[in-house]
Amino acid sequence: MSNSEVNRDRRLAAIMFTDMVNYSELMQKDELGTLKLLEEQQEIVNGILQEFNGRQIKTIGDAFFSQFNSVLLALDCGVKIQKTLAKLNSTRHVNQRIHLRIGIHLGDVEIMHDDAYGDGVNIASRIEPFADAGGICITEDVYRQVMNKSDMSFRSIGKKELKNITYVPEVYKVILPWQDRRQESDPAFPAHKDRRGKDVSSPEKPKHEIPTGTKKWKSYTFISLFIIAIGLIGFIFSTINNKSAGSTKARSIAVLPFDTITDATGNDHFAQGITEDIISKLSEIKDLRVIARTSILQYNETTKSVLDIAEELDVNTILEGSIRREENRVRVVVQLIDVQTDDHLWTDTYDKELNDIFAVQSDIAQNIASALKSELTDNEMSAIVDNPTVNTEAYQYYREGLNNYYSYSFDGYASAVEQYNKAIEIDPDYALVYAELGNAYGQIFIITQDAQDLEKGISSIEKALSINKDLAEAYKARALLDYAQSNGNESIKNNIRATELKPGYYDAIANVGNTYIELGDLSEALRWQERSYPLNPYSLQADWHGAQVHFIMGDNEKGMEYIRIGIQKFNQGFRCRSMLAQHYMNSRDFQQAQKAIADLLEVRKNDEAINDLWSLYHYIEGNFQKGLEYADKTPLPTDYSKLYHADMLAKTGRKDQSEKILSEIESRVQKRINAGSDIYRPYYVVAQIHAIRDEKQSSIDMLQKAINRGFRGFADDINFLSWKVNPVFSSLSKDSRFIELQQQVNGIINREKIEAGITSS
Repeated sequence: MSNSEVNRDRRLAAIMFTDMVNYSELMQKDELGTLKLLEEQQEIVNGILQEFNGRQIKTIGDAFFSQFNSVLLALDCGVKIQKTLAKLNSTRHVNQRIHLRIGIHLGDVEIMHDDAYGDGVNIASRIEPFADAGGICITEDVYRQVMNKSDMSFRSIGKKELKNITYVPEVYKVILPWQDRRQESDPAFPAHKDRRGKDVSSPEKPKHEIPTGTKKWKSYTFISLFIIAIGLIGFIFSTINNKSAGSTKARSIAVLPFDTITDATGNDHFAQGITEDIISKLSEIKDLRVIARTSILQYNETTKSVLDIAEELDVNTILEGSIRREENRVRVVVQLIDVQTDDHLWTDTYDKELNDIFAVQSDIAQNIASALKSELTDNEMSAIVDNPTVNTEAYQYYREGLNNYYSYSFDGYASAVEQYNKAIEIDPDYALVYAELGNAYGQIFIITQDAQDLEKGISSIEKALSINKDLAEAYKARALLDYAQSNGNESIKNNIRATELKPGYYDAIANVGNTYIELGDLSEALRWQERSYPLNPYSLQADWHGAQVHFIMGDNEKGMEYIRIGIQKFNQGFRCRSMLAQHYMNSRDFQQAQKAIADLLEVRKNDEAINDLWSLYHYIEGNFQKGLEYADKTPLPTDYSKLYHADMLAKTGRKDQSEKILSEIESRVQKRINAGSDIYRPYYVVAQIHAIRDEKQSSIDMLQKAINRGFRGFADDINFLSWKVNPVFSSLSKDSRFIELQQQVNGIINREKIEAGITSS
């Protein structure tokens, strides 16, 4: 007998093939770092192989084959590997994560000199690419052996032709607990049952045991609340999904501001953080309507009942909770309420000592993986379990920066920049902070028009995307910078990308609708408004933007309905009452316009911005001297207000003063035109400048350019004056070209009404 015959061994064995995702690409970007990841991967996998009596028989770069005497052991080993790596990855930045694909086949193999040969080996490697990153695929031979013995679920992806293999096996994906697509794989299967028929409508209460210790509170509190927020999401979605199965009402939730039990300094800040983190994470889920933070803030310290709040927000579930902080401990109590039955669907208490925050993070991430079921895609699951940072101090600066940003003022944006930069100094790979930094610089650029602010914003966003190319917040920030440069189409493109990555991202959804208004695509604007409005019904902008579109399209009844609702929600709000007054001016109903301004003054007695409305009222009425008196008292006038001021000066013989105002506006706005603005505003401004100078044909030429870029007869949502009553164009009213332009706009609006399904006039 030859030596080769002695060393050869043919047997039936389970073969597992494991391959690192994007290994070649990672090596090109960072060879040393990737080799370290590979070494770490092999150490983790080898340890788990020993646990399941597996034997590594061949290594090919980043990939390797392992042999098992039991198919069930091979499957359990693969699941343990992916579970371990998923848990590890949840604590790491994107560029430090290890993602594997695994293929498992049962077949005849030949073992010779500690190596393996045969189709059994090749088939395992050929089916591996069909697995998702972090997933497992098995052949039908494996499936038949484990289908009644394993707790795992499986989904057939059909028969697959394999390179250089005559056998065409049926391939199955292993449905891992954190990647469950129960409804997608079998729509007929009862939503309250898992694939084994076990009832999952009442999930077991999770364990929250972690080591005790004595590290101080402040180092860990912010990130702890963030992690706890992630943990809650799994139970919320799982419960809503099961409870609402079969219901005709879409799944929806409002996360109310968490109560603070103690008076410790900054505790309200902690509560706000956990509320906003839960809202943000839930917004990743496509089929769940989550009420945005701005509609939730009004319920802080409210005495309204849960049922009343749910009716106002039109949701079928409410999450409420409380936070108690005592030294180095935090207790978070939460309860999920079914509005229809007033039942508590789920309650839980997180009571922890925060000596090891990353152990907390891993523990809760593991609970998420087992609790989130059926409807979640891989991307949604990844986004929910992802921790933007693992540094507690960096997270604290991020939260402080965000709170400053929400003041929506120049000082607030500047303070946010300071806090974000501190966070980046601590964690240079904090992608979310780079995105928010770009957002803050975008707001600052809108105010300053300083090119350096623009450049800083662009570089911050590019840095964010270099760290995480799928960060929705970065695309939304990029859209803001596009808009600030009058690039409306690119702004829409980037905001839509943000909504693709984060389906419930209210800010991006609303921005798309608002930008479509500026591009003159009114039917699309309405479509996006219909999507955004239910997410944030108590937004200060929601009703006045709804009124704006309907007034432009001539649907005055619907426009007035939005105005009435807006005033009812915010009795002291400026925008809806201001638009109401201007609507009456456009209708030349001066009595009602005067009453609307007087009513606004009644609820905002000391608001000097109302002088601008009085100036506009007298300007349209023809009392230019009175209009000028109010114009002189208007703080921070817009360009449109300045134009009306200049026109009144010209009409009262003060052309030098008028020209001074016009020249200042023209030099600034012309830069936007020269840069290729695709938004109508700068063109409409220059058209009015020409009209005030009595340059009729130049004005008409510029009006045509404005129409081509979306002008539909009204200045904008703040200065809502129709060109039909605008005294600037009084000298053009009988010009045949001007009349043709008005007919052109009427035709466009009629077409938009048909596309939007509006029949009223």
